[in-house]
Amino acid sequence: MQYQPVVRFNTGRLACLGLSLSLFACQPLIPNTFSESRQISPAVSHADRPSSLFSSAEWADLEREYAGFQTLALTQRYLQRKVNIWATLNRDEAMRREIEFARIKHPTLLKDIMQANQDLLAIVKLMPAVVAFRSNQDFDAYMNELAELPPPYTNSLGMTFNSLPAGSFLMGSPVSEGGGSDEGPQHAVQLSAFQMQTTEVTQAQWEAVMGVGNWPGEAPTELRGVGDDYPAYNFHWCDIAGASRDPITCAGFADSFLDRLNALDPDNVYRLPTEAEWEYAARAGTTTAYACPPGSGFDGNTEACLNAMGWYKANAGNKTHPVAQKLPNAWGLFDMHGNVHEWVQDWYDPAYYQVEVGGSYPHINPIGPAQGVPVQMGLTQFTTRVMRGGAWDNHGLASLSTTRTRSAHRDSRIAGLGLSQGAVLGFRLIRTAKP
Repeated sequence: MQYQPVVRFNTGRLACLGLSLSLFACQPLIPNTFSESRQISPAVSHADRPSSLFSSAEWADLEREYAGFQTLALTQRYLQRKVNIWATLNRDEAMRREIEFARIKHPTLLKDIMQANQDLLAIVKLMPAVVAFRSNQDFDAYMNELAELPPPYTNSLGMTFNSLPAGSFLMGSPVSEGGGSDEGPQHAVQLSAFQMQTTEVTQAQWEAVMGVGNWPGEAPTELRGVGDDYPAYNFHWCDIAGASRDPITCAGFADSFLDRLNALDPDNVYRLPTEAEWEYAARAGTTTAYACPPGSGFDGNTEACLNAMGWYKANAGNKTHPVAQKLPNAWGLFDMHGNVHEWVQDWYDPAYYQVEVGGSYPHINPIGPAQGVPVQMGLTQFTTRVMRGGAWDNHGLASLSTTRTRSAHRDSRIAGLGLSQGAVLGFRLIRTAKP
């Protein structure tokens, strides 16, 4: 079989391929262990999204390359050839893209190939951008989880939760982004799969749980946005989480949103996301300041991307807007860069990331520091929780490092102080089905 690859490379170092560039001109470096007649399993629907490793053109080129292979053996052999070529040419980035393409389009196929070919498995283990794992068992668990993610779930209140795959990412802002001192250093974090709400909790959803007109502070107004599909806002952390989750800070907050929601829906457990889960979800595989997905036509380090994805100072008209009106990220999550800020679960400590330097940062499913940084107000000392995401009153990229709309930006508020939080602070939830 003769094939002209879309990606060009120097043929001088591949003499065995010949001038025709036949990818089957040499004996495979990794033995073929599959039957020629075994059919490829269909790609799972949730994995049809391009990865951030690809441009739209690269993704389309690879789809055309692999379209003609109808059996596992042929696809396996072709993938092995391409990976061997890139390894010979020391083209690590091209090799990563090739494997990531196979992982996204046919996760069960790639899992079978890895199990049968230890040389290829060893190559992939050196690629932390694809997946961080230390053993065959770890890799099997990752691939199984990816292939078997549950479909989106919508509860009786209209809250929709999308499934996010287990994976690893660099948390925090790169030096080039010039973020605040609390955003660095960047550090690798591994997370289990989870389901996140696709939008911020809406005003209708708040009232369905807490009762019509039952707002802990100032009710939503026309001035800042009011309506069923607008985000609910003006909450303390304790209004959402309650004394059952923090009996000291939230003393007196016995009737919280999460208490009521979990009582109304006993088949599921709802909670706030951790800070790590929030940033992982917001990035959706991207490494830029904003998470415009591949194929959107927007550079993720530009204000054009922010304008497409979120409501902020330049486009919001000084108010909130109905959820899910802007471009979602690659995992189908809306308004992560702008509409209202979002409470997360963690206490706030500006030096928390810097513990990484001492080697004690919890890399796997971190839940944040044991307590927040104290804030003195008069004779009383309070502690703070983290809030994430951009809001309608935040500026754009006049200064990239100061805009609160970036994926990596961190901020905080006192969790239970009885002052108005304003029309800039809401939340979204994580859902876990009970066994």
